[in-house]
Amino acid sequence: MHKNPGEFKQSKSDALGREKICSSVEIPILSRCCFCFPLRKGLITFAYVNLVNPDYMCHHIAVGFHRERSHDRRNRQDGTTANDS
Repeated sequence: MHKNPGEFKQSKSDALGREKICSSVEIPILSRCCFCFPLRKGLITFAYVNLVNPDYMCHHIAVGFHRERSHDRRNRQDGTTANDS
């Protein structure tokens, strides 16, 4: 049984595999968001866009429903149906 329950003994092949992967993979240093903004300002901008986008889409859908309902009401008042051309 291990002394620390969260600590597991690694096999030699596992350790060798990790060393081989770490030596062959280059970890990029991120300094830009979306390749154009500095990272901090870019992430803040991205977050604000993600906050505003659902509100915009909800408003757009609500306006579409309102227009569809008002169009249906006008057609009922005029005596026309959706099948009439």
